[in-house]
Amino acid sequence: MVRYNARYPGTRRQQQMRAEFWERIRRTLHWVVTCALGLIVITQWLGSPPPTEFYTLVAVTSDGNVFEAGNGSTCEAAQRHAVIPHGTVSIRCERIR
Repeated sequence: MVRYNARYPGTRRQQQMRAEFWERIRRTLHWVVTCALGLIVITQWLGSPPPTEFYTLVAVTSDGNVFEAGNGSTCEAAQRHAVIPHGTVSIRCERIR
């Protein structure tokens, strides 16, 4: 219920109609913004490419230190530019993501 306010011109009914009008406007804007944000989120989710795979080449030395020797989009690409430390005992390719 809208209370009568002497600061605003018009009768109580006019003030009530004005308050209802602005309430409808507020609800409509809320609905429009909510739908627009929902559509944006859905299109971003559907339109985004799948995450790319990323591999890293891990080298373990004889004293137990672990090094990232190289990385790339495939194991072969990671090996192509790898820097292998001296005294490496084992090398493995790990998928990061």
